[in-house]
Amino acid sequence: MASFNVLHDFEIPADAALKLLAPGAVYLKGHSVTGMTAAEAGELLLLAPEGTFEPVDKEADTVNEWAATKRLELSGNVSVDGAVETGKDE
Repeated sequence: MASFNVLHDFEIPADAALKLLAPGAVYLKGHSVTGMTAAEAGELLLLAPEGTFEPVDKEADTVNEWAATKRLELSGNVSVDGAVETGKDE
């Protein structure tokens, strides 16, 4: 189970499209969130602004890394441009 410290107040929007969490749930700065499944934690971390929750165990840390990667995938793209030439000198 994933556990987090709450670093900033956060409320899940009432109109959020969720599968696992309750719309309108409130997380207050200084509190701890414990016993979340990885799926619940992932949904929460994708909704909350980055830096709202601090992971306090290995599962939470893993889910936090996944959420950071997922945010990057959803918010933009990463690409590499360049040209490579191969061949023999004749």
